[in-house]
Amino acid sequence: MPASVSADVRSELRAPEASPPPRRRARKRAAPRRWVREVQGIVALTAGVFALIALAVFDPAVAPGEQSSMVGPVGIWLAWACFRSFGYAAFLFPLAAGVWGVSAFVRPLAARGWTPIAGLLVLLLAATGLLQQATDAFAAARVTHGGIVPAGGFTGWAAAAALHATIGNAGAWLLLLTAVPVGALLVTQISYAAVTRLVSARLARLRKRQAAARPAPGAKGDAAMPIIAEASMEAAEPTLPTIVEPARANSTLMEKGLSWQETFDFGKHGAEAFQLPPVGLLQAPSATELKRTREELQDNAEILRRKLADFEVDGRIVQVSPGPIITSYEFEPAAGVKVAQVVNL
Repeated sequence: MPASVSADVRSELRAPEASPPPRRRARKRAAPRRWVREVQGIVALTAGVFALIALAVFDPAVAPGEQSSMVGPVGIWLAWACFRSFGYAAFLFPLAAGVWGVSAFVRPLAARGWTPIAGLLVLLLAATGLLQQATDAFAAARVTHGGIVPAGGFTGWAAAAALHATIGNAGAWLLLLTAVPVGALLVTQISYAAVTRLVSARLARLRKRQAAARPAPGAKGDAAMPIIAEASMEAAEPTLPTIVEPARANSTLMEKGLSWQETFDFGKHGAEAFQLPPVGLLQAPSATELKRTREELQDNAEILRRKLADFEVDGRIVQVSPGPIITSYEFEPAAGVKVAQVVNL
């Protein structure tokens, strides 16, 4: 019975050591996904460039077997299939691959999940239908060795024919034009109202800068230059964040005293051999060490601000609160920056 109890105690003591903290496990799972996403981005960029070259050098007026291209027979037949299926809207495929590849290294331009894929299909159908509508309107179909090649491909021809048979020519134009902004919303999931507010804020900021740089009426150019230079220098100087020193907790043990140490047994000749610690331990740290710590905190705050600016999240660090384990940085977003942009990072 005692042996089983001791075994259970040992298993309970070793159990926390066997499993790492959940935050550490999350970091280990997130670390490989980052480089896997970058590998996928590189592959997508390469495929997009290859498809773009194949579509650019392919001539729909010539049969595939009679063409020689720098992308080889694979690129020729790939371009032929894309042109036959989607017409000139096939250029959306290398564009989508390029956007996906770039999103692995910078802030994603499109959302994740099945909704962006549905939005891409809506954009593809709208593009093929609009190209086919333009082809029918201006009689711009090209006659090739394989027959007529519609500008929207077989998909655009089928979509335009179905719309013409149901809602007519005007309804087809209206529906296809409406599908373009709807597909863009599904892909990016960015509100047009938010984009409008952001553009308005940027334009208002630009007008304020132009008004500040414009000299007052009646003032000479030489007299206005120092004022503008002084204002620009003040704007160029970044405001350093406020560093809040952590409050020192009052030790109740120091106030009450450790009474159990009064009867400490030093052993035989122990007290005679004991040496007191140096008095320098009681001295406060030098100001240079404190200054060096402040500079490091300010440098870290500047690095954090620049890294957020790389993801188009403008703002400034207004306060730094260092702690024994965690240092918190208070970030103030600029005008027009949504809090969701910071949280999504």
